[in-house]
Amino acid sequence: MNTPGYIDISENAYEYDGFPKLGCRVFLSNDVWDKCVKWEKVDEEKQGYREQDTRLHDVLFVLNFHIESAFNNETIKNGWQYKLVCMIRDGVSKEAVHVYLEALPKQIEGEEWVLAIDLKGVNQQDLLSSQKIRTYIVGQMPPDGFTVLEPLEAWSCKNKTGDPPSTKGNALRQLKLLAYRLGATALMDVEFTGHNTDVWGTNCWNSVHASGIAIKY
Repeated sequence: MNTPGYIDISENAYEYDGFPKLGCRVFLSNDVWDKCVKWEKVDEEKQGYREQDTRLHDVLFVLNFHIESAFNNETIKNGWQYKLVCMIRDGVSKEAVHVYLEALPKQIEGEEWVLAIDLKGVNQQDLLSSQKIRTYIVGQMPPDGFTVLEPLEAWSCKNKTGDPPSTKGNALRQLKLLAYRLGATALMDVEFTGHNTDVWGTNCWNSVHASGIAIKY
């Protein structure tokens, strides 16, 4: 059964070990379905080959990992926020990007509580402003007078074998956005490492990992 704005994907979700623990149905917003799952012949012609079933698997697999990793009364109450890498279905994109999702308990059908998966939007102005953050790689010391906020990490991901290679530049853009959201004005101890297929909570064929410490002046 579907409800306005959402699609019931409980049957698919319950194929993973984490979702049955919740004891409720699982819904996916139409927005997530349209951007991150749906893939038809016309999309393949415009943006390249993808499989719709695999795209749905990515959404559920990464969330299942987080449910299995942190399943307690607090997370059941507040839900989970997570990210995955996907090719946005927009008719033009050629490179997979990070998409931020949130899975929250919602009462969307009368008295019934369900787990609803929605997009967690990225403000485009934030994305632009974040790129002004200064970076200092490992071995470079920033000027005195800063306050340390917290360590951060981000990935550039090659989601499918035919995608463009993952890059340091894309990983750094993701890292800067995270730092900007913390109120940071710079990043220190920035470094990059490469990884092969990651089975620990991302859906990348291979990736470039960026890490650094967010600081503020």
